[in-house]
Amino acid sequence: MTVFLDCTSSCKSPLNTGVQRVVRSLHAALARQAAVHGATVTPLIWSDRERAYCRLGRRERGFLERPFARRPAAAAEPEFAANPWPWSKLLRALGHRRRRLDLGAFLRPGDVLFVPEIFQDRRTEFLPALRGRTAARREALFYDAITWRRPDLSPPRRLDGFFAYLRALGSFGRVTADSAEAAGDLEAWWTEHKVADAPRPVPARALGVDGRGGAIRLPASEPPPGRPALLCVATLEARKNHLALLAAAEILWAGGVDFSLVLVGRTTRHWGDHVTGAMDRLCAAGRPVEWRRHVDDAALAEAYARARATVFPSLVEGFGLPIYESLWHDRPCVCGNAGAIAEAAAGGGCLPCDVRDPAALAAAMRAVLEDQALHARLTAEARARVFPTWDVYAAALWKEWAT
Repeated sequence: MTVFLDCTSSCKSPLNTGVQRVVRSLHAALARQAAVHGATVTPLIWSDRERAYCRLGRRERGFLERPFARRPAAAAEPEFAANPWPWSKLLRALGHRRRRLDLGAFLRPGDVLFVPEIFQDRRTEFLPALRGRTAARREALFYDAITWRRPDLSPPRRLDGFFAYLRALGSFGRVTADSAEAAGDLEAWWTEHKVADAPRPVPARALGVDGRGGAIRLPASEPPPGRPALLCVATLEARKNHLALLAAAEILWAGGVDFSLVLVGRTTRHWGDHVTGAMDRLCAAGRPVEWRRHVDDAALAEAYARARATVFPSLVEGFGLPIYESLWHDRPCVCGNAGAIAEAAAGGGCLPCDVRDPAALAAAMRAVLEDQALHARLTAEARARVFPTWDVYAAALWKEWAT
């Protein structure tokens, strides 16, 4: 059996957002399973120019397997690392032409095409057409329907492509959602838009957490002494609700609460300037807020280790990976109280609140900073939670594919 894994957005650059981290972790875990079962995992990249999947070149495989190995500053400049020369994109396109696959003819009945990527390019045409060309398994991972549910929080340009993506998902043999809310939303969209032959019901399976390289979860050390830090890991986009977080932080700073706020996450053209502008104003006023943009996995782990707690003020999520990773690192998390975020918080270690209200968010942040008994209880709850690693996730997939 060969598993063909769509790694398109995760092998183009060292960008290290949630989807990229999921796909890289999944690729590594599936490769370990393949070694056990005497099978093969073949990562693929989609080329719109070729209208086909292609095998990965050396640089692309490097970004997938070791995204920060060659350039220590790649986390800060992922776009430059991907395209260091004016002719980089041309060379990449020529390489895709050489490594192009006719996937429909290449897939055997016992093979698997697994797509854990979000796609809004010509894959929305190619993948439905593939259904009639192969008997191989075709599976996809679905993250969320936020662009449909909350169009007010998404760039308008995403809507048409996103709907084509949701429709294309209905052509797969199976689609696995990462939360009950995401599964319900996808089924609702398929029903509303009369997507024929969509695979129902959509199962929900929690994503793996950390565990890359077979790592064992170890008790985290205590945060360093001195000024406590709160950490927020989230891309600077509207639904992540950074403006409410910064307003809540200012309430506390104005009230004399001493702490630093560290933000990790890339900016966006649609919304990022609103957040960076607010941060600039706070920094000009002498407030201890820091933005680290892109970081590699080691730096992210260090940020968790140095934090007293995390804050994840997102308004809506399909899964909420930073919540799970915070708890994996034994750090309590202040977060919302609805949808998939509530699913993540239900097992303990979290302090849910109304993140839409800066005053309520500030009260929860103050509690994890100053209430020692509460912080100790939440930390103990975080340490007691059991999470599937990526190896567990991949083993479950492999067992299903082998039947």
